[in-house]
Amino acid sequence: MKLALKFFVLLFLVGQLSCKDTKQEEAETQTALEEIETVENTLEEASQELDEDLEELEDALEELDSL
Repeated sequence: MKLALKFFVLLFLVGQLSCKDTKQEEAETQTALEEIETVENTLEEASQELDEDLEELEDALEELDSL
């Protein structure tokens, strides 16, 4: 009986440790995803700015060509 109780206590402790590791991994994954989204947003903004600058340069070039 004591052996069975010790076995169940050991299983319970292992289960608790496993859950903690999973929670920590989930938190780390969420943090990594947030960082990736931030980088993606920054790249998208930079791409839009470059497109706008390109349009301005093309307009200026066309204006110079017409002179």
